[in-house]
Amino acid sequence: MEVDYSKLDELATSDIFLGLLLYTENSGFNEQNFYHFYDQLRSKTCRSFGIFRTEGRLHSHSLRNLLTFSEMSQAIWTENHEEPKKGSYYRIRESHKAVIKRTLIDRKVLPKDEGLLKQLAEDFDSL
Repeated sequence: MEVDYSKLDELATSDIFLGLLLYTENSGFNEQNFYHFYDQLRSKTCRSFGIFRTEGRLHSHSLRNLLTFSEMSQAIWTENHEEPKKGSYYRIRESHKAVIKRTLIDRKVLPKDEGLLKQLAEDFDSL
């Protein structure tokens, strides 16, 4: 199935992230891969996601806030073995996937953009 990346501009950053959590095959991800994924999305959308690079590491205050909020809502949790090059490692709570799916349905993202979100999750998994 051909995926229309131009629809990215219609999705909120948080909806993209919830789609990643819902459809990723991985049980977790490191912080730098998360920023790198959104950095790659910049070439497919007109948004910058507030990403900047310092001392060889990617950063974004808005994406950092998204991670913090997701931790507070317990959709993800952190394994605190922070490595300087990779940042924190986040685990996805499988028990929250039903709530995430319901949220995306309520926000009218699913089922309309399911194909795009699945492709994005596949792209994320390949990092």
